[in-house]
Amino acid sequence: MVWLEWLGVVTNVISNYFLFKKRSGYWVWSIAGNILWLIYFFAAHKWMASGLQFTFILFSLYGWWRWRKEERGNEIGDGDERLGIGLSLLVMLLSVRMTNFNGADPILEAVGVSIFSLANWMTMKKWRQSWYVWMIGNIVFGVWSWRMSAYGMVVAQCIFLVMSVWGLKTWLEDELKKKTHLQA
Repeated sequence: MVWLEWLGVVTNVISNYFLFKKRSGYWVWSIAGNILWLIYFFAAHKWMASGLQFTFILFSLYGWWRWRKEERGNEIGDGDERLGIGLSLLVMLLSVRMTNFNGADPILEAVGVSIFSLANWMTMKKWRQSWYVWMIGNIVFGVWSWRMSAYGMVVAQCIFLVMSVWGLKTWLEDELKKKTHLQA
């Protein structure tokens, strides 16, 4: 099953390229990578990490729909917001319910899952600050992955940490260009 872990890494690295550009292809590649990681974590009986991947898939479907709706110039209504949040919370509550919280590892996993859920929601809204939350999540999940001997996931979190810094830089430059263009 290690190949699933690494294929998920590659697929999610590709997805981040599209995220840097704020293109809806991000969501498609993210869905593919998170399906791979869902299978990987489910097979390892890591219920919260599995729930996180399922939540990411739901968020990705919703984010893809939302970004496409925005690209067409349509407004995002309150009902749209509640749908995305409600689906995610339901899946996360179910995955927390399935987890045995004996010891520090499940708590670390829960913290990482919570941080990533927040980061994904912020990304869906195209908030630049999401990159800071992704960075924190990468560190927490990297430590958890190390403790679980999931070394491919440790490498992935290191790659994603670097990519998050790069993504933040890219989005800041984009905001500066837009601001400069508006002032001209």
